[in-house]
Amino acid sequence: MMMLPTQPGTTNDGRELTAAQRGTLLEAIQRLGAPFDPESAQAGVIAGALRLTRAERAAIFRQEPERHRLTYVCGRNSNGDPLPEGAFHPLFNVVQDVVRLGHGLATDAWAATPLIQSDAVTGAVLVTGGKLTDEAAALLNAFAPHAAACLDTARRFARLNRQLALHENERAVLNLIENRLAEGLDVNQVLALTVEWAVRHTQARSGWIGLVHPEGHPRTVDVLARQGASGTRPLAQPEVRTDDDPVVRAGLEAEHSLAIAPASSVSPARIVAPLRYAGQLRALLVIERPTHAFSQASVSFLDRLTAVATLALETAQQRAAVRRAQAARADFVRTVTHEIRLPMTSIRGYADLLLANAAGPLTDQQRGFLSTISNNVARMAALVTDLSDIARIDSGRIKIDLHAVDVAAVIASTLSSLSKLSAPKRISVQVEAPVDLPSARCDPQRLAQVLIHLIGNAIRYSPEDSLVVVKVTALSTPSRLEITISDTGIGIAAEDQARLFTAFFRSDDPRVRQEPGWGLGLHLSNRLIEVLGGTLAVTSQLNQGTTATFTLPIDAL
Repeated sequence: MMMLPTQPGTTNDGRELTAAQRGTLLEAIQRLGAPFDPESAQAGVIAGALRLTRAERAAIFRQEPERHRLTYVCGRNSNGDPLPEGAFHPLFNVVQDVVRLGHGLATDAWAATPLIQSDAVTGAVLVTGGKLTDEAAALLNAFAPHAAACLDTARRFARLNRQLALHENERAVLNLIENRLAEGLDVNQVLALTVEWAVRHTQARSGWIGLVHPEGHPRTVDVLARQGASGTRPLAQPEVRTDDDPVVRAGLEAEHSLAIAPASSVSPARIVAPLRYAGQLRALLVIERPTHAFSQASVSFLDRLTAVATLALETAQQRAAVRRAQAARADFVRTVTHEIRLPMTSIRGYADLLLANAAGPLTDQQRGFLSTISNNVARMAALVTDLSDIARIDSGRIKIDLHAVDVAAVIASTLSSLSKLSAPKRISVQVEAPVDLPSARCDPQRLAQVLIHLIGNAIRYSPEDSLVVVKVTALSTPSRLEITISDTGIGIAAEDQARLFTAFFRSDDPRVRQEPGWGLGLHLSNRLIEVLGGTLAVTSQLNQGTTATFTLPIDAL
C-alpha cells in the first residue's frame, strides 16, 4: 500500500504533474456537476474520479462531525449505474483510515483520498476495480480539493433550500433572485443585483456592496455598486472604504448579518451583511434607511440572500478566472504560432526554390533531403494551424461562416486532397450518400478540416488494400445529417477510448506511434463539431476497426 501525495498537482514521488496530466485533470474539473445541484455535483465527482483513474467503481463518503460517523453517500460503476453501499463494504475500514489520517492511501486495486474543506476532512472518495497506476492515484489526489469544493457548495445550497422551505412567501422571492444569479452573470452584475434586491425587499432607502481585500492594513472594501432613489448604479471606478469606518469595521468582524440601530435621531439604521465563502470574507453588503430600525426578519432575509449571492459571486469569480486563463493561453499560442510561422515560411520558400533548381541542378540525395525538409515544415504548419484554431475556440474568437453546404461535394474534395495518403497503401474510400441529400448548415472549410482529420486517421491506421466507408444519412428526428467514417484497421484499446478527445493524447500502441501525429486531430475535430452545432462519437474494437460518427444541422432555410 502506498500513501498518496499531500500536495495537489504532484506525483507520488513529489514530481509535478506533466502538462498532459494537468490537461486531463483540468478536463475532469471542468466537467464537474453544477454546484447548485447536489445530485449533479455528486455524479460529476464520481464521473471525474472514474475518468482520471480508469477504475471500475467509485463512491463518495461523508464524515458527519455532529454524529462522529462516516456515511455512504452514493456510488456508481463505469457505466453510470448506481451501486449499493454493500458494493464497497470490504473497503469501508480503508475509507475510515483515510478520513482519520487526513491523507490518501492506494494500492494497485483501490485508491482513496480525503475530501478536505476549510482544513476539515468532510469525507472521502474511493475508487476500486481495474489496475490502478501511480499516475491515477496522483490525479485522484489532485482532483480531491476541487471535488470537495463542489460537494461543499452543493451541500450548502441544499441546506439553504431546506431553510427556505420554512418561509414560503420569502422562498418565492429568493427563487426569483437565485434564478437571476444563476444566469452566468459577471461579478459586477452579481453585486449590482444583490444590492438591488436587498434594498427592495427590506424596505431600505439605499445600499452599497463591495469586494473585500483579505490583506493589508487598513483593510479595504472596493464598493462596486450602489442602490438609491435613482435605482441600481454599478460604479465605473470603485469607491474605497477602510476599516476606519465603524460600519465597515462591524461588517468585517461579523459572521452573519448584523442590524445597527440608529445612534441618534439623525443617523440611519443599517444592516451590514458579510458574504463569506469557505471561511473567507469575500464581499460586504450594507443597506440603510433613516431612523427606523430594521426587523429581525430583514436581518434573516439578508442572511439567506447573501448565502445565495455568495455562491453566485464565487461562481462568477471562478468563471472570470477561467476566462482570464483561457485568454492568456490564447494570447500565448497566438504569439508563439505567429513567431513560428515566420521562419517556417522562409524555410519552406527556400526549400521550394531549391527544389525548382533555382540555385542549380540537384543530386537525387539533395532533392530527397529538401523534400524531407519541405514535408516536415508542412507538418509543423498543420500543427500551428490546429493550435491556433484551438486557441480561437477557447477564446471565442474562431470565425465560422454558416450557410447551406453540399456535404457530398465537400467529401469529394477532401478525398481528392487525401489521395496521396491513400494511394501508396492502395486503400479505397467508398462514399455512400443519397442523391436527394439535403444541405447541411455549416462552414465548408471547417467541415473539410474535420473530414481531413477523421478520414485521414481511418487511412493511416488501416492495412493495405483495405476499404474505408464514408456514409451520409439524413435523420428526421432530430433534423440532422449523420456522417460515419468506418475502417477495418487496428482499432482502439478500451482503456484508450476514454481519452480520445484529450489534447495531445496518443495511444502507446506501437502501431499508432509509428504514424506521424500530434494527438490533436480528434480533440480539434470534436471542438469544431461542437461549434458547428453537432456531436462526435467514436466506437472501436481492437484489431477490428473504428467508426467515427458526427452530426450536423440540416439547413432549414
